[in-house]
Parts: sequence; C-alpha cells; structure tokens
Amino acid sequence: MDFSGNEEQITTDGISRSISTWLPANVDIQDENYNVESPFFLHRNYPNPFNPETTIEYSIKEDSRILIEIYNIKGQKVKTLINEFREAGYYSVIWNGKDNSNKQVASGLYFYRMKTANYNKMRKILLLK
Repeated sequence: MDFSGNEEQITTDGISRSISTWLPANVDIQDENYNVESPFFLHRNYPNPFNPETTIEYSIKEDSRILIEIYNIKGQKVKTLINEFREAGYYSVIWNGKDNSNKQVASGLYFYRMKTANYNKMRKILLLK
C-alpha cells in the first residue's frame, strides 16, 4: 500500500495524533465542493458530532459497486455499511456507532470512506457520548 507523506494533526481527548501513517496516498480527506462532472460524491454526515447515530449520504450518477466503511483513528476497519451494487441515484445510510460485531464503539474520531472502481473519498466523523 502506498502511504502519503503528508501529515495531518488531529486532537482527541487532549492528545495530538498524526494520521498520515496509515492513510493511503490516493485517499482525499479534504472538504471539497460538489463537482457536477464527477459521477460519485460522498456528502458530509449529519449530525456531526453525533450520538447515538448519524446519516451518511452519497450520490452516484452511474451504476456501480459501492463500498462504504468506517475506520478508527488507528486505521482499523470498524464497520462495513455498504458493499453492494447500486443503480445511479441519491442514497443514505445510517451508522449507529456499532462495529461489525454489533458492539458499541468508544467515543472519538472516526473516518468514513466511500470507494468505487474510480472513486475513493474519506471524511471525518466524531462520536461523542
């Protein structure tokens, strides 16, 4: 896996951490304006911060296999929300703050990622209890 040389400092629970050690170089976590030319778009979740659940919306302009996953600050996959073929449209999925084993995750910073064959976008999400 190719890792980015860029560092982004984040602070949770008063501890500053760098997330560049695990983010693949081809994943964009910066906010962007909606690009009408792009066939895919991952919207910001709401509410953010959240407790006990948050909604993640995404748009696709062409039929595609969609993968949406949640990662913790260490880069470990916590939950797979979507892994299926979808027709073009506007969709939403709710994350209830639980992992793939249906256990409640701890408060903190997480990332959600949408991936298709030609798109890879990651955004920040904050769970507060």
